[in-house]
Amino acid sequence: MQLPFADFNALKVPNKEEGLKRILEIVQLADVLPTAYHGAVTANVQIGDSVYVAGAGPIGIACAASCFMRGASVVVIGDPNAERLANARKLGCLTIDTSKTPSNELNTAMKQLIGKPEVDRAIDCVGYECVQDGDATRSQQLQEQVLRDLMIVIRYGGGIGIPGAYFPPKLLTPQAKVNGHLQLAFGELWNKAVTIGQMGQCPVHVYNEALLQMILHERVKLSEALNVKVVGLDEAPKAYASFTAGEAAKYVFDPHGIVSKAASNAK
Repeated sequence: MQLPFADFNALKVPNKEEGLKRILEIVQLADVLPTAYHGAVTANVQIGDSVYVAGAGPIGIACAASCFMRGASVVVIGDPNAERLANARKLGCLTIDTSKTPSNELNTAMKQLIGKPEVDRAIDCVGYECVQDGDATRSQQLQEQVLRDLMIVIRYGGGIGIPGAYFPPKLLTPQAKVNGHLQLAFGELWNKAVTIGQMGQCPVHVYNEALLQMILHERVKLSEALNVKVVGLDEAPKAYASFTAGEAAKYVFDPHGIVSKAASNAK
């Protein structure tokens, strides 16, 4: 089996034994943790900041951890999935169940949680796959809804990060089907003097070496909050189906049993 560019993309762990002890954390460097950290960087999270993270999936959970690494004082995660919100609370996050909190009540909910209606930084960890929740105003899939919510909760002069993906061919709202455009109140962003950080694909190589060191020195621990489950390739179809249905877990495929063995020995 050949792996194109393996010599370029592979990340060497200085100490194999230490790496195997933390294998469930290290495998997140392939995508989840760098992408999430990129969201915190592009939102310009600083020491003492309050942060709202939209989405409690693996990227959202890892983004919350990244915000804490960068010095955030409080991180609030919004999601309609109760199990995923429970995972977020394992990290010490506050949570908003968006299936019970309409957009026009976000500021009130935020004030109840952190004492003020707006946050310093807001990060979209959902992207174009936003689906309806309990808000009666969201009667269909509204792919711009998360961005609208971020505009509501961000303070004047705040920063927004968007690691969530937006692919024009996959935009499904009626307006987007016509011309590929999302409907956003651009004037509100302008009036709030909001800074939107770099979007697009995450530059993984910018972050993965530094994040590896954070993992090896146990400054970041994600596997419990991500609810990592290691499975063989024969279980992949079921894993994809469960994750797509909203399971609060992060699957790691382990075709040779190496990850499972290392994880068991580390306990």
